[in-house]
Amino acid sequence: MQIETRVDDGVLILTPLDHRIEAYLATAFRSALVDRIDAGARQITIDLHRVDYIDSAGIGALVSALKRIGQHGQLRIARPRPAVRSLLELTRLNRVIPIVDTVAAEAPVAAN
Repeated sequence: MQIETRVDDGVLILTPLDHRIEAYLATAFRSALVDRIDAGARQITIDLHRVDYIDSAGIGALVSALKRIGQHGQLRIARPRPAVRSLLELTRLNRVIPIVDTVAAEAPVAAN
C-alpha cells in the first residue's frame, strides 16, 4: 500500500494513495499506522480524501491504531468521502476518532 507522509506543525499526516482499503491492503495499512506510532508519532491525521471504499478490515486497522496510540496521542480522520464518512458514522467510529474537514493541525472537529 502506498501512503504519502508529511508533517504539518507537528502533526503526522498520512494519505493513503489507494482508492480502496480492503482486506488485501488492510494489513499493510495497519502496519504503516502502528509502525509510525511505535516510532513516536503522537498526533496523526489520516487524510482519506482519495479513499472511495473501506471495508471491515480497513476499519479494524483504524481501531488498531487508535488502541496503540491510546491516551498518549490523538488520531483523526480528515476529509473522508461521503460513502466512507457514512460507514464511519454507521459503525460509530466517528465517536472515538474525530472527523475533520481539513488536514491542518488546528482543524476544528466536524459536527458528527
